[in-house]
Amino acid sequence: MEIRCPNCDTRFRVRSGQIREEGTKVRCSVCTFRFWAFPDGSVRSAVEDAAPPEGSAGGAEEGAAAPAPDRTEESSGRRKGRGAKTLRPPAPAGAVGRGAGLLLKLLVFLLVLGLLVELGYAFRNHWLAWPWARSAAQTALEWSGLEVELPVALRHYRAERVEARREPLRSGRHVTLLQGVLVNDAPFAQRPPQLEIQALGSDGEVRYRRMKRPGARLALEEPPDMRELGRRWEQARRDFPERLRSGQEVPFAVVLEDVPPGMQRFRIEMVP
Repeated sequence: MEIRCPNCDTRFRVRSGQIREEGTKVRCSVCTFRFWAFPDGSVRSAVEDAAPPEGSAGGAEEGAAAPAPDRTEESSGRRKGRGAKTLRPPAPAGAVGRGAGLLLKLLVFLLVLGLLVELGYAFRNHWLAWPWARSAAQTALEWSGLEVELPVALRHYRAERVEARREPLRSGRHVTLLQGVLVNDAPFAQRPPQLEIQALGSDGEVRYRRMKRPGARLALEEPPDMRELGRRWEQARRDFPERLRSGQEVPFAVVLEDVPPGMQRFRIEMVP
């Protein structure tokens, strides 16, 4: 005979002798629902009433195993059970909007922060010329233990009383000796800058350009040869102060070779 679970509608085939006349309480092996089965194939839920059907024994077995179902029907029922998914209600629209807004604000904050860092690095020579900014940067470097030389504050340097003259060598060649005074107007000590020397023609165009480190003044009483001049110039650069104090004025000299004849005007620009 065949019975059907009233809960999941799964069909089972059982032998007629397994079902008593007064009804047998069985459990579905698919959904574990308990119900009463009768020989005529009818069923009744076991939770509809607490008392057993009329004529049934009061001590009927409660935990009797359910009859073995047909393989096709049972596998079909299990596939349906496995395929079922728990549906969850969608998240409220307000919560989604708040999350997206916070993410957008975070992205904008990171973008602005990165832009400020990039601008600060690009214009570090300008803002590090301010005493409070330089002091804060120096304190941070000392606290972190990093040995980093801060850029030169070029706007606080100036060259004064610059003059140039041609000096003869023993070989008959000439060099140009450029001399002046380097002044540090910054309220802090800093290393000297490099000097870009430009020689201007009569038309105001740049005819000669060299990058030089300043050196101490040279006293050329007698025309030296090229080797001696080179040695004295190297010593003059080593003698120049490594750092200029606030308000310090230091005389400097620069030796230039191969300057075109007739160059009388020179311009000096500070380079970090």
